[in-house]
Amino acid sequence: SINNMNVLINNKSILDDLNYTFNKDNHYAIIGDNGSGKSTLFKSIVGLVDHSGTIRLNDQIVSIETIRKNIGYLPQKCNLINSTIRNNITMFDQSISDNKIIEVLKMMNLEKLLEGEGIDRNVSNSSEKLSSGEIKRICLARLLCRDYNVLLIDEGTSALDKDSTEDIENVLKKLKNKIIISIIHRPEYLKYYDILLKMNNGKLEEVLYE
Repeated sequence: SINNMNVLINNKSILDDLNYTFNKDNHYAIIGDNGSGKSTLFKSIVGLVDHSGTIRLNDQIVSIETIRKNIGYLPQKCNLINSTIRNNITMFDQSISDNKIIEVLKMMNLEKLLEGEGIDRNVSNSSEKLSSGEIKRICLARLLCRDYNVLLIDEGTSALDKDSTEDIENVLKKLKNKIIISIIHRPEYLKYYDILLKMNNGKLEEVLYE
């Protein structure tokens, strides 16, 4: 739950006394005009933007450290490090098994990356053989390899074609015991979400859609 969150940037109010409670096993889509504060909300939750107010998990006020252990964040612009697929997904967390990495890559329809060197293949943002969509899917696989309670996804499928987008939305829809909150710009994909929220005047409002 977000309680009395305010964000002021360059003396402009971006989030204004925002309050909202998200519940487990729900998928939330956030829409709103460009610059309305959607991405700022995500950055504030994970401590990348200063804010006032509190964030609670299971009714307990939590620290930034606790938030980052429990909440996975995929920004609009996600980056790979110049290293192996394994290291890009685990970020050097040795508790994540190779089998888990391969399982998640297959979920993301990235089997072709396993050809040849497999997860020992070196990749980076400038890899000529990787599309922007594949880079984003690797970054999403990075989140899915961890047992986050909450996923914040900022335009997670913006670089993907229709078929790939629907594959990813179906993968997310099947995840259980999580809260998934996505910023969405393409209305045709709202059908994958349970609750539609609109950022309006620095606050979140529930809206109905068919």
